[in-house]
Amino acid sequence: MRRFAARINAERQQALGIGRYIWRSRDDARVREAHEAHDDRVFDWEDPPQGGHPGEAWGCRCHAEPLIEDPGDWQPLSGLALRRLTIAAELDGMGAAAGDFAAGIVEGISELPARAAWLTRYFRLRVEEALGTLDRREAAELADKRAQIDTRIDAIGDFLRHAPDIAAALADYARAVERRPALITPEYEAGRATEAQLAEAYRERAYLETTLILNLAPGAALTRLLRRRGRRGDTADPDPLRDDLLDEAARARRLPADVDWPVIANPGIVWGRGIADQGDPWEDALAAMGQLGERLPPGFKTFDFHDAATRTATSAKTLDTGLKTYLSDPRQVFHRLKHYIDTMARFSRSNRRRYPLESDEIDHRRLELAVPVDSLPEQFTQIQRAIDYAAERDMIVEVTLIDG
Repeated sequence: MRRFAARINAERQQALGIGRYIWRSRDDARVREAHEAHDDRVFDWEDPPQGGHPGEAWGCRCHAEPLIEDPGDWQPLSGLALRRLTIAAELDGMGAAAGDFAAGIVEGISELPARAAWLTRYFRLRVEEALGTLDRREAAELADKRAQIDTRIDAIGDFLRHAPDIAAALADYARAVERRPALITPEYEAGRATEAQLAEAYRERAYLETTLILNLAPGAALTRLLRRRGRRGDTADPDPLRDDLLDEAARARRLPADVDWPVIANPGIVWGRGIADQGDPWEDALAAMGQLGERLPPGFKTFDFHDAATRTATSAKTLDTGLKTYLSDPRQVFHRLKHYIDTMARFSRSNRRRYPLESDEIDHRRLELAVPVDSLPEQFTQIQRAIDYAAERDMIVEVTLIDG
């Protein structure tokens, strides 16, 4: 009877999205030594301690107390803190563009002081605008400088007059980048974009504007803009150049929650039915793809695959974002993924004698995450936060959306 009650407790907690519990033992002489050692410790439902979860062993009177974790006080910045973030991002974008320009100066040295002064004044006006302290004369001056940037875009278009489709694509890209901060800011304030995504929107706009003003040669400006995005930017190859510009314009117009993660048909995952019904089909699907190396034996802690050739260890996880915990507070999505990432970072050695694996045999740690395709935009934002958190720790999170 106790084992049945323990199983019901485990399934109810997991159905609510509670991923960890506190082991509670009876404080009497009958408690087992091993269970007494577990008392008051935190365990993961997906990673049972030796001997199983509370109540699973014969005659065990221990129970699992749900751990309701505080997701932290993450809230979008507002007011002066938000302005500081965007101003710092614009400064970063201006500095990056100026540095790229300085590294490739070949002409127009005499015009540099005037252009630098123009940029300094322009940015000062932008800061005043963000702070809401522009007077009427300064507002008119800022509008005039923005018109000059539009003129620079038109000048590059004239340079590409032999290829009007490329010129049109460039104008489309530039307008999209100019408007992106206004697109992203309300999304961020609503919890549907991360600080990193907001900062990048302001950074990219500042880089664009600075590059357009500093670069005297239109072709050089175009090349720098695209190469910063990881594109070739080869003005001698018109078709790929046009396609790159159109792709970047589409990206700049896309909302952060409109994620471009791969979508696959459901490989057999049964959402809401516990770890085995969710996790095993996902591991099977990843194993069938054959790209993650050797599948580790059942019960192996933390990781599910190891590729000795690339020294990559991969953890396969599913997250049912339809659970009440994640719907009522999307921040719990980040908290759960952060736990997975931290667990990967702490891995030191194998718990299986027949498959020894040491931390120094792993150069790359990877999380393969599967979530429902109809997850909420706010949940996608929290997943992106986890991706950024992992990247800061030299780990990779790959997300696959499950359709069905």
